[in-house]
Amino acid sequence: MNFILRYSLFINVLISSVLISQDLKSSTNIKVLKKWSKEFISGVSFPVIKNDNKLITPLLDGNIQILDFNTGQRINRYNLGKGPILEMSHFNSNLTFIMPFERKSLRTYNIDSEKYILKKKIKFSPKYSLQNKSDSLIFGNNYQIGSINKFDGEENWFVKFEIPLVSKPYILNDQIIILNENNEILILSFNNGEIISKSKINKEVLSKKLLRGLSLEKDDNLYVTSYLGNFFSFNLIENKTNWFIKLKNYIYVSPIFNGANVFVCDASGKVFSLRASDGYLNWEFDTKLLINQDPMIINDELMIITEVGKIFFLDQLKGIMLNSIEIDGRVMFVEKIDESKILVADDSKKISLFEIKNN
Repeated sequence: MNFILRYSLFINVLISSVLISQDLKSSTNIKVLKKWSKEFISGVSFPVIKNDNKLITPLLDGNIQILDFNTGQRINRYNLGKGPILEMSHFNSNLTFIMPFERKSLRTYNIDSEKYILKKKIKFSPKYSLQNKSDSLIFGNNYQIGSINKFDGEENWFVKFEIPLVSKPYILNDQIIILNENNEILILSFNNGEIISKSKINKEVLSKKLLRGLSLEKDDNLYVTSYLGNFFSFNLIENKTNWFIKLKNYIYVSPIFNGANVFVCDASGKVFSLRASDGYLNWEFDTKLLINQDPMIINDELMIITEVGKIFFLDQLKGIMLNSIEIDGRVMFVEKIDESKILVADDSKKISLFEIKNN
């Protein structure tokens, strides 16, 4: 889901959820078990990170709470400044996150030693940070991307763009892949930020300022969506569009890929299954509700989350509804923790952990 849209949803509204399971007649008996719920004085930020048997939970008031994954009980709490804490990533016990209200907005905190590794005042206001197994940390916003050493904050390189960027970058094989407003796919060097290649999406129906997100899958294929309902697959190696479709409604969420098929949802509540190789429509399902979360695959079933709190489980091959559950409140985010568990937050002050079981 688009970065700006996600944070516009939950920065202004506090978060919570109470889930009630409903058993529907179907070929598969799916059960949803609530493991625990946790209430916070402040709202929860995103993402919540699972580390072994702990949940690292960033809050909108500038705190991080460490919860027991199995019980939801608080293990530790760190007051890191004036919130919110945004775009947190985790590597080797180091938490890197953005605090837009603090002068030194990009920070890295080690939860084992309980001390800062890095406090970095950035020249501009970053909207995201990315890290991998190297010593470099990538950060940026709509017009700039930079790289710093994640331990001492020394700048490796910095690039400024005249044309705004419209997606969060992907890091793959020492390359950075990103979309810009001019319908171009840019591939940058991870080492120095230089543009390696620039691929223009030559489609008349792809208006400027409309590309909104990308998903990178195997075989070097990108799946790209736009707000106006454009959805296409693009091959980076061959530098060409594999296929293109236009849905009748806006697209607010990112697609998901299962190997043979790709699933995408539009704003009207329709779910589409397309053959990944050529875009052929396998099936469509109408929830009749606004979908504001990315679809997920859990326990081999397709899970669709709607804004009003109803979650659908669909058969991937046939598009048949297997079950549904209801949440008491508007959904702010749903995060897949592992192959059978989801963390749900809505517009009050609780997050809840649920286990999805097929019987």
